[in-house]
Amino acid sequence: MALTTVYLSSCSARRTELRQVAAELEVAGWQVVSSWLWIEAIDPDDTRAAAGAAERNIADLRRATTFVAFTGGPDGHRSGRGGRQAEFGMALGLGLRTIVVGEPEHVFHHSAQVTRLPDWPAAREALFAAG
Repeated sequence: MALTTVYLSSCSARRTELRQVAAELEVAGWQVVSSWLWIEAIDPDDTRAAAGAAERNIADLRRATTFVAFTGGPDGHRSGRGGRQAEFGMALGLGLRTIVVGEPEHVFHHSAQVTRLPDWPAAREALFAAG
């Protein structure tokens, strides 16, 4: 697995924005393994679809070496159902290089294992410097 394998995480309302981030990373030679970006939002009440999405995201996380969490919703406020927080916990548990982009949302975002950056340009610079 190359150092340049990255999983992008955010609330699903930011999917379009993160597709642009993924395209930028891929042009620079990164492999983006966040398949959720290219699949329409899953209804959590659809048990079969939700279970499939969870397993797919877990497999994607296991392929990554770097995890980038974008906090807040598209309007800058916290939003979503919490799947991204589960992904964040898995990234820490897997020992992935972990970056939080935006304001910290909970105590785990302050872990010594986590790099916190204010925005995507700062995160992009950090990724490209290391990648």
